[in-house]
Amino acid sequence: MSRIKKFFLVIIICSLQFAVCNFSFAQDVKTAGEIDAANAAKNYQHGIELMKKENYKGAIEAFNDAVDLDSSKANYQFQLALANYYSKNFETTIKITKGLMKNFQPDVRYYDLMGECYTEMRSDKKAQSVLLEGLKLFPTSGSIHSQLGKIEYDHKNLNTAIQYWELGIAAEPTFPSNYYYAAQVYGTTSERMWAIIYGEIFVNLETNTGRTYEILFRMYDWYKQSVILKSPKEKYALFTDERMHISEAEFRDTMLFHKNFAMAYNNIAQRCTNVFKDKFNAEDLMKFRNKFITLWYSRNFPIDFPNPIFDYQRTVISADFFECYNYWLISKGDVKTFNDWMEKNKKKYDQFIKWFMAHPLEITSSNVITRTITSQKLR
Repeated sequence: MSRIKKFFLVIIICSLQFAVCNFSFAQDVKTAGEIDAANAAKNYQHGIELMKKENYKGAIEAFNDAVDLDSSKANYQFQLALANYYSKNFETTIKITKGLMKNFQPDVRYYDLMGECYTEMRSDKKAQSVLLEGLKLFPTSGSIHSQLGKIEYDHKNLNTAIQYWELGIAAEPTFPSNYYYAAQVYGTTSERMWAIIYGEIFVNLETNTGRTYEILFRMYDWYKQSVILKSPKEKYALFTDERMHISEAEFRDTMLFHKNFAMAYNNIAQRCTNVFKDKFNAEDLMKFRNKFITLWYSRNFPIDFPNPIFDYQRTVISADFFECYNYWLISKGDVKTFNDWMEKNKKKYDQFIKWFMAHPLEITSSNVITRTITSQKLR
């Protein structure tokens, strides 16, 4: 081979080696945009971890960094707004949320968050305006109905508040808060049956929070107020005053029970009061609940008035856990009785809790129940 050919061959080989090295180097190098996106995601995840630890100041810094590096992610900005809300930086939260509404697809969370901010700032009219705007876009939002109800309640418009909460229950049956607020209000009225129904549904949907324990405590008291034990022969169920709105002749017409849920409920409850002795106590209450559900399903009431919590009680009975379930329901109302029972039945109770977590209450638009829905039978 001539020197000239060798020279050009060396040049070609070197050129190929440089190209291969250059190609390999190019594979490792990321664009500035790719680096920003990766760092933004890293800051975002760091912010989420700080939020879990309730370090909202640190979370704000992390989310700010994420947004600065990548402003195309709506969730980065929403989490930044949320961290500011928890830090009580309400004006900043509103500013960020308005930007989200302007630049991204509508999201019910934006309206919820802005409504909460205006409420915290005592600007109820602005809160209502934002929430009503959100309700037009998201008519099935339980959370928006819940907030609107709370505003009305704070202004002592109880009927309007209850209407919002019951509309929220019908719109999104699995959202817990509307049951919680409706139960609290009905518990202060003569319609305690609705406090008990909503309360029991609520504690099944939200099983382990401070609100859960509050309702478990109150449910025991609502039952106690509703069962009147004057003497061994004089025992009354007063879960509703529905009877007061109709004549004696109408009350004697048992066919009316298939049109009036409240009357049917109270009639069955009255037939169960004989399980109580001289004083109201947890053991007799559980006998009452057992007898009630048995009698309820012996009539046509399940067909006339679909009720998810009654159906669920039947499911619990079928699984042979109704005793455990009832003790759970009185666990905060009569702590001593519950603890005494637990000492002897911990293994069975643990089995129930395991089953309970695996078999939650199921509510859909077809079996959801509210006072408004049942009252429509009378029209």
